[in-house]
Amino acid sequence: MGVMEKERKRIFLKAIEGYYLRWYDWGGQGPGGVDCSGLVVEGLRACGLMANDEDLTADDIWNKYRHKYTTKAPCEGAIVFWFGSNGKAVHTAVAIGPYHCIGAHGGDSDITDSEIAELEGAYVKYRPINYRPESFRCIDLFK
Repeated sequence: MGVMEKERKRIFLKAIEGYYLRWYDWGGQGPGGVDCSGLVVEGLRACGLMANDEDLTADDIWNKYRHKYTTKAPCEGAIVFWFGSNGKAVHTAVAIGPYHCIGAHGGDSDITDSEIAELEGAYVKYRPINYRPESFRCIDLFK
């Protein structure tokens, strides 16, 4: 990994971890709350890998980068994707190592304000990567 990739990875992880404990907000990408793809998009914007006006879902992010950067095992800074029965990415988070990730977990389309998120326990938090039953795949943009 070159110097530029190391710096981008550092900024990406710093931006992602800056959202720790913020509430889950379906479709959110702001300072108040984020959803799973909004969190990853903000990290990608922060490190210069995504334009400020680009807005992607988990499946969009997977399709944009999967052909170049897939990796078999999670590693620090890799984007983790979980897939539904239809083959589309339904959730995403960021690996902080080979076994854990940080992401906007516990929410769905009903969570649009902090009070509901608090009641549901939906916020940006750390979890083991295998906490979801669906299969997962990873993309490492910082190889």
